Amino acid sequence: MEFVPEFGGEETVVFMVIARMLFAFFFEGLRFFIYEALALVLLTAAAFLLEIVSKRRNFQHPQSRPGAASGIILGAITWPTVFAAHLLHCVRFVSNDETMLSGIKRVKGEFWVSIACSIRFLYVMARELLTKSAVKGTTYTTEGKVVAVDCTNLTLSNMKFVHGLALLLSFFTLSSSLSGLSGALVVTCGFFQVWGCDTLIYYIFSRFPACATPGEGILVAEGLTLYAGNAAFYGISKVTLLFMSSQSSGLLEIGGDDIDAVLQAILLALLLVPSLYGVINESMASQRQDSKVVDKDLTRLGDLYKALHFLIVLGFAMLVLAPWWLYLVRGLQQHLFLRILDLVLDQPLQRLTLCGYWVIVLGISLAHIYEVAKNGKTHRIIVRKYYHLVSVIMFVPALIFEPDFLRLAFGVALATFLVIEMIRALKIPPLGAIVHNFMKAFTDERDSDLLIVSHFSLLLGCAMPLWLNISHNRRPLASFAGILSVGIGDTMASIVGLNFGSWRLTKYTKKTLEGTLAGILSVIVACSLIIPFLPSGSFTVAQWSSLVFATLCSGLVEAYTTQLDNLFVPLIFYALLCL
Repeated sequence: MEFVPEFGGEETVVFMVIARMLFAFFFEGLRFFIYEALALVLLTAAAFLLEIVSKRRNFQHPQSRPGAASGIILGAITWPTVFAAHLLHCVRFVSNDETMLSGIKRVKGEFWVSIACSIRFLYVMARELLTKSAVKGTTYTTEGKVVAVDCTNLTLSNMKFVHGLALLLSFFTLSSSLSGLSGALVVTCGFFQVWGCDTLIYYIFSRFPACATPGEGILVAEGLTLYAGNAAFYGISKVTLLFMSSQSSGLLEIGGDDIDAVLQAILLALLLVPSLYGVINESMASQRQDSKVVDKDLTRLGDLYKALHFLIVLGFAMLVLAPWWLYLVRGLQQHLFLRILDLVLDQPLQRLTLCGYWVIVLGISLAHIYEVAKNGKTHRIIVRKYYHLVSVIMFVPALIFEPDFLRLAFGVALATFLVIEMIRALKIPPLGAIVHNFMKAFTDERDSDLLIVSHFSLLLGCAMPLWLNISHNRRPLASFAGILSVGIGDTMASIVGLNFGSWRLTKYTKKTLEGTLAGILSVIVACSLIIPFLPSGSFTVAQWSSLVFATLCSGLVEAYTTQLDNLFVPLIFYALLCL
């Protein structure tokens, strides 16, 4: 059934989230971040207006995932909301300490770049909307005749002007808060990030049509470009510091620890693998086509050559590119894999025991869940929720006792998932078909043969709050945002809704009131069990009220959105928990 747009739920929850952010801005950080609060309001208003127009005209991006709304407003405000929450959290610890002030400037830079990326996204969507459904205006001549006038070009010109002015103001505000070489570097990297985000969204829709909505596209593209821009800034800063002293350069302090450096090296190297593999494969294919002699043995061994090309590119990325970047940019003297081994053996008994626990739980769970899925007697959505429960069993103990090691483990797991998905999507023999058949047993309507995203969204939903939580000891519960919302809330909502739900929240989704309430209550109960293990050990009444509101908002986002809730809900929940 084709999606029929409606007003209400998702937009209302977004306004609740933004209202909570503005409340925090007004009472905690307005004197520090008045321009940031104003930018967040204007961005939300622009996204809401565009959402209204697109729904009234029943507009859908031609390459969008079918059966889902555009997600314009949710995609545009998610990352700016996360960085606004970081800024508000930083206000509570403002001091004259140079490291803290440098951290605030870094987060402020990320906020304004995310605002600029969202502005560019809204402009592209508005241009697409006007192009696909051009509006004709009418006017009267002196003779009284009605003449049709094309208003599209005029509207596009006005939008282009407003879009350019908004981008200019964003970068001007960003540069005014910085000075010296650091300001120039941040603004330069910001321009390239906006351009990269725009390019990446186009690549996602052209390379993987019908695999994502515009909201999901901007979330992924903005996250990747912000991450890559952060890495680029580190690299430029490192090179600059080689030629001048840190006192005279005026650069921002390079943050992060060895775990951040290792994860950055692995993920950036892996993202280059498909491009490098494609170049080599196309070159070899053209050579075979140009050859006048058909080598039958080469034809028979084509699969072997394909597998060898992939292994060579993967080995080059992991054994050469990642260690080189780690040494040149982050200054680590050890090889990448030796550094990972040192991090594992830093507390050998505790961390090796945790690894053994993960292997046992994962091995038993995979065998059991695959058998259940193969029998076909259990509803597929329940089978998929088994993985959510497994994530809770695996990650909650690690989050309480070994959060730093879990950061590394999440990165290694994501790298493994990336390699497996490359093997499946690129059809690398002999494992490509085997992996594809295994993964198809757990897919839903959001997956396709081109791209299977369910396992990525689950892992990233659990991992992103922990990766983003740069001050874990100050706000430890925020690190649990992904596991609580995805592993517990989403699972309980699905189980209760499927078995006992009767009151549907909307006629276009299967989400029910009973399931939503069960999800919200289960997260609150889980929080009450986790809080005694946190450094504070207890919550005040004000903290509990803020927690209940955050849980309510995240539960409603999960209930009303047709986007990838495993990605959006943890980020929204995390931002609210930071307050």
